[in-house]
Amino acid sequence: MKNEDLAREAKSLVSEDRLSSDLEALCQWERFSGTEGEWEAARFIQRRLGEDGIPVTLHKFESYISLPQKAELEELQPEKKTIPCITHSFGGSTDSSGVEGEAVLVDKEGNSERPLEKKVAFVDGMMSPGSFSKKLELQGAIAQVYANIGDILHDYIVSDVWGTPTPETAKHLPRTPLVSITRSAANPLINSIRQGRNVRLRLRTQVDTRWRPVEMPEAVVRAEGERSESDDTREFVLIHGHLDSWYTGAMDNASGDVLIMELARIFHKLRARLRRDVRFAFWIGHSHGRYSGSTWYADQFWELLKEGCVANLNVDQVGFRDSHIFRTVATADIAKWVLDSIRTEASQDVPPLPVVRYSDMSFWGLGIPSFSLRTILLPESKDWPPHRPEDGLAWYLHTPEDTPDKIDRKLLAEHVGVHAAAVSDLLSCPFLPLNPVALGEKILSELEDIGGEGGSDLYLGPPMEAAARFLSVAKVLQDRITAGGDIDAAQTKIVNRSLLWISQRLNCVSLTVAGPYHQDPAVMTALPLLPALQPARNLGNEEEPGFLHALLLRERNRLVDALREAEDIAKRTVSLIA
Repeated sequence: MKNEDLAREAKSLVSEDRLSSDLEALCQWERFSGTEGEWEAARFIQRRLGEDGIPVTLHKFESYISLPQKAELEELQPEKKTIPCITHSFGGSTDSSGVEGEAVLVDKEGNSERPLEKKVAFVDGMMSPGSFSKKLELQGAIAQVYANIGDILHDYIVSDVWGTPTPETAKHLPRTPLVSITRSAANPLINSIRQGRNVRLRLRTQVDTRWRPVEMPEAVVRAEGERSESDDTREFVLIHGHLDSWYTGAMDNASGDVLIMELARIFHKLRARLRRDVRFAFWIGHSHGRYSGSTWYADQFWELLKEGCVANLNVDQVGFRDSHIFRTVATADIAKWVLDSIRTEASQDVPPLPVVRYSDMSFWGLGIPSFSLRTILLPESKDWPPHRPEDGLAWYLHTPEDTPDKIDRKLLAEHVGVHAAAVSDLLSCPFLPLNPVALGEKILSELEDIGGEGGSDLYLGPPMEAAARFLSVAKVLQDRITAGGDIDAAQTKIVNRSLLWISQRLNCVSLTVAGPYHQDPAVMTALPLLPALQPARNLGNEEEPGFLHALLLRERNRLVDALREAEDIAKRTVSLIA
């Protein structure tokens, strides 16, 4: 049963004045990762929350950061002129003479009309994180030019390596110089190439990629309600967002940072009525290190997260003008609770989006239930983006125009209230709102879909049977929890621990390929469930199907093992609370 009184009080404590003041303070600095502006912002958060009596730790470490510096693009043929451009994080650098070559057209899917060996790849499409830049480099391209969709240039990061690279993943970092140009500048060049004219370009780029000292704030609010200080496996919710930005980054993500700060202040006031702790993290290296801060935290505090983190909420891009629609992303175990919360607190029935791994979702390997309550623009907004309309984010994203005047202070306060009310339930409810049945149903449905679409060459009977057995006992467990009744405090603790263990095992195997100790590549697309088994759909089309079949058998066994373990946990729990 939701504690409606606590939710109302949490919402009543939201201060629009405090939010506005903190937003202006954070936006006085350009917060590029590993620079003085970011350090000042981190120290401001430490001081500001410290004034409220909230302990804040500044984690200091070295992070691998890439900051674009300069970019020049010259058209040498058929005309001679300079074309305005920008380069991107983790792009390659040139010497003073630059790189020169003939341009070959590449479509937005990464397919070239002619061989790219010793050519400049001219992409008729926008550069995006985790794009095919490495693929073009491996085909021999000596440089890359990306034609933006519109005439607004947006800063991005080109690497698809999630977090700090390892010796193996560092090989995937791009080495060639690359730039983005406006559509107006690109169209004449594209037309010349299509007409068979020799378009010759010279690029000069400078990108500062190196290890940098960083300071990353983390605040902790300790629950004082119905808890024992001697409990060494305290449950907690992790609420997080990125502190670094492109330029002053009011929407992305100072608005999210001040929302998190306000939640810390509110829950510190309400700590006597909370069952669970809250940790508030302000990541560095999101924009310029490909989520290096959150990945460092996952690695450094792996055991703490594994033992105690019952859910993680990412906060990114809220409160900007006209952003009235919530767009939720959630893992299957917590999705129903998220959608119910938005329906209750924001009076919106929002369809669940496919799970997308972005914005510091660095905890799937640990299997932690994850969600985000992002907001998007109404289509009629004057800020509706021409460059990526499917995102519903403003045209000024990742530009110097992302300034405090774009934030609707009243709307931001409303968004804080929605977050505060929803999280208050998560911090006070006796039973964690984790649904093992939803997890099992999603897995079984995906297995049936894979098996029915070219997957017949891989026998999926064992995981299907294992999923059905798990579902059978999970339904019994879920019904027992819903009935409640005579489940006492000690049994409640056992139930919550079991629900979390089930989520950890099944989220890890159904959402990742790399598993619990490493990170999958960063791709900005909706991810199918069971990504390690998805290649089974094309098994018959492989040149060497035997190699892929061997890999898929191992991945099938990994899934069966996780399902059987989850079934065993559910069975033991049912027997303890019967």
